[in-house]
Amino acid sequence: MNKWKYALIFLCLSFLVGLFLVYTLRPEPLRETLTFFPIDEHVHFLETHSTIKLDSTKDEDEYTLYWETSSTLDGKAYLRHDISLLFEDGLLKDIQTKWKKNTDTITMEKKLDSDDSGHYRVVTFHHAEIHYPNEIIRSAQALSFDRLYVIDSPLTPLTTFRIPETEEQWRVRGF
Repeated sequence: MNKWKYALIFLCLSFLVGLFLVYTLRPEPLRETLTFFPIDEHVHFLETHSTIKLDSTKDEDEYTLYWETSSTLDGKAYLRHDISLLFEDGLLKDIQTKWKKNTDTITMEKKLDSDDSGHYRVVTFHHAEIHYPNEIIRSAQALSFDRLYVIDSPLTPLTTFRIPETEEQWRVRGF
């Protein structure tokens, strides 16, 4: 009978410890990353672009990519924020982000080393927050993107392309 008594006490204590952990170790509540403000029909991006290209080759097996994004609004905004994501073969490889107050232009650039064939895609979200009197806030938004295929084979010279043109490029396009 003593075994059952200890088992019941152990079970009750386990339950109480579980309840304690559930109520005390709660994760922080979710917070918004970007707050959406209505689109301002009178504010437009004059230019947005994202570029990924081969910058240099170090040797037969290594190369450097140059990743650049920029955007220009038709006037200064209270807050500008650009976020650029670089994917390699469908997986997130790197991120660039920049905030600036009272500006119309944001430019970011980065160099990355790599050593294998890959399919690179860049997607950039360009955002502007415009403040008006009486606490009226509006926004302007745009997307830009680019892609680059790199074929790094020991049997052929390093090749890059955006749109496949040869039979070999069509074949490796699927990576």
